[in-house]
Amino acid sequence: ANGAWRDRSLPVEGAEAYLDKGLIYQNPFIIAFNHEDEPGYNGQRFEYPDGAIVVGGGLASIDVAKVFMLEVARARLAERGIDVPIEELEVKGIPKFLSTHDLEYEDLGIEGCTIFYRRNIDDMPLAEIPEGADEARAAKVRQSRRRLLDKAMNKFRFRMEPLSAPDGLVTEGERLVGLRFRRTRIEAGRVVMQDETFE
Repeated sequence: ANGAWRDRSLPVEGAEAYLDKGLIYQNPFIIAFNHEDEPGYNGQRFEYPDGAIVVGGGLASIDVAKVFMLEVARARLAERGIDVPIEELEVKGIPKFLSTHDLEYEDLGIEGCTIFYRRNIDDMPLAEIPEGADEARAAKVRQSRRRLLDKAMNKFRFRMEPLSAPDGLVTEGERLVGLRFRRTRIEAGRVVMQDETFE
């Protein structure tokens, strides 16, 4: 199996002060999404703001981005009087479901969420390169990583920003409202921070 069983802390000094004040980790977020519609659920509940930032590069980050996109799309459809079960939207994918209502994705006016990853797309741990694999086998796995990501992006319409490492917090009052990122490059398999930053 690929993916972290325990959330990694956001590697920015002071970030933990904003936990549940704009900063949410994957495990409680996905647990709440999976159970919030069950009768008697009394755990945490989260909002699904459009334009969310997802930090990471594995399957968990894709799951989080998918949830944001599904929930934002479902809310925009509800504004148009179209009620859709989340399962149907997930199975069909957002563009395919919209086509059954003569709608385009752009019609919903969604900004969408973005996954920010410190390495290249081909480095995303979406499929494991077997130990001792030759270059041809490794290249095939990297290609399957890219295909998996492309399929998810087409189906759920989130964006991907590689070579971007979190570098600072953007706050308003007592809430985290954004992040500053630093561009990176990969040298001999290592992440090297660059001078360029962006929010």
